[in-house]
Parts: sequence; structure tokens; C-alpha cells
Amino acid sequence: MVARAFDPYFTTKDIGADSGLGDRTVVVESTSQLEQSYSQGVGDLTLDLSHLVLNPETTRLSINDGVGHVKVVVPEGTEVELDASVGVGHAVVLGRGLGRGLGVHTEYRTPGYSAIDHPKVSIEVHVGVGRVEVEVPRAGP
Repeated sequence: MVARAFDPYFTTKDIGADSGLGDRTVVVESTSQLEQSYSQGVGDLTLDLSHLVLNPETTRLSINDGVGHVKVVVPEGTEVELDASVGVGHAVVLGRGLGRGLGVHTEYRTPGYSAIDHPKVSIEVHVGVGRVEVEVPRAGP
């Protein structure tokens, strides 16, 4: 074990345990499975919320990723508020590029976010190096 201590992907955690390394996809199928915060050390994190039925109250999420691509898939018809900080990289929300380069900080709200009767998700994301992306599910073939 000592010989592998400096291997960047070495972990003493059990296989399948969340080590914060590698790519991870989290599919949330009910609001009871939804966590308030998600984190990833190195690797891509996809948070798929597309199966959720959200109520008009704001659902708040916090996501931290050291190095990687953070993608959040929101249910169709959901209003989105994003507060994203990326040390080096860029942010894209619903197909719109919102910032690219060093020290990117962007805030975005969909036009209907203030409507009382629409489901809403407020996402705060911090990424050291990488990309932040928020999208709706892609239509099938």
C-alpha cells in the first residue's frame, strides 16, 4: 500500500464506495433521494434530476467538484437559477454559454423563475477546473 500512496487514483475505500475520484452519475428518482449537496474531487459528476416531479417551492442544491465536468439534468419545464464559480473553464445553461476562461463567476435565471406556480431548482456550483452544464433531458430518437 505504501508504494501506491502517490498513485493519483489509489484509495483504501471499498470498491463502489464514494472516493471522490473518477466519473460518477447520480440518478435521482424521487425527492426523498435528493441530497442538498454533492461533491466530487476529481472526475465528472452527472446529476440526473429528469425523473423528479418538483413542486413550485424552490429545490436548492450545492455541488462542488475539484477537477471535472459537472452536468445537471433538470426535469422539462423546470425553471432554473444558477450561481456558478469556475476557476478555469466555462459554464453553459440550457445551451447558452455564460462564461469561459479564468475566474468565471456567473449567475443566471430562466425568464419564468419568479413565477409562483412553476417548479424551480436553485443550483450553486463550484468547480476548480472544468465545466458546469445545466440541461433538460434530450428527446429520444
